Parts: sequence; structure tokens; C-alpha cells
Amino acid sequence: MFLLIYKRFYVIIFHRKNLPLVNGRVDSMDSDRFSGIPVYIKIANCVRYSILSGEYPPGSRIPSVRDIAQVSAANPNTVQKALGLLEDEGLIKANSTAGNFVTKDVEMIAKKRMEEASRIAWDAVVQLRAIGMKAEESLLLLNKTAKIKK
Repeated sequence: MFLLIYKRFYVIIFHRKNLPLVNGRVDSMDSDRFSGIPVYIKIANCVRYSILSGEYPPGSRIPSVRDIAQVSAANPNTVQKALGLLEDEGLIKANSTAGNFVTKDVEMIAKKRMEEASRIAWDAVVQLRAIGMKAEESLLLLNKTAKIKK
């Protein structure tokens, strides 16, 4: 079971090509190393998206710092800093002997998920307005895109 979760984490880190740029943060580890975005932010975003998407359900154990460091080719201290951000947000709980676990607070995860979705939607609206699309055109495009990508 842990190996499957570990492999899914690997896929999330290295194969999320179509994630948006959110408030200047890239949600993929395979982006340009010289983008100026700290690695710990990228790692935190990958784990955050895994939690918010349900890839790691409430109460589940996430991969160890060592495993994440190995897969992401990052220093374990960098991974620990990323997980510290998520712990500060309340998304994970650290247990010094058993590892890191997703919070069991389902309502908080749902709230964070809606906050992230709102941020993504706002970014899309701003970018579509910047190229001259009206609200009605944007909604049609988003609906059409959602149907294609299913």
C-alpha cells in the first residue's frame, strides 16, 4: 500500500504538466530549475494538491521526508521545510516516531480546497480578461474545456 502511494506521489511530482501558475508558484517539480521559485514551495504545493485532491485521504500517512527527498532530488532539510509549511497550515500533523499524517479535519480540507479553487479560478479570469475575453466567452470556454478534459 505504501509503495502505491509512494509511486502516485512520484507521478504527482514529476508528471503534473498542466497545473497553473498560482500566485507566482509553480505546482510541478519538472519546471525550469532557474525559475526563481524555491524548491520547498514546489514540494509543498505538490503535497498540498495531493491532499486537496483526495490522493492522500484524511488521516492517511504521507511518504517520509527521506522518500520525498529521494524522489524530488531535494535535500531532506528542504523537504522538512516544505512539510513545515503544510503543518503550519494545518493540513498535516507530524508525529516524531510514526511520520507525517494528513489531518482528520475533513471540513478544514474542504475549506482549503475551495480557497485553492477560488485562487485558480481568479487567476484564469484575470488571464482571460487580459486577452480581451468577456465573462460569457470565458464561461463557455471553461465549460467546453472541462468536458474535453474528462
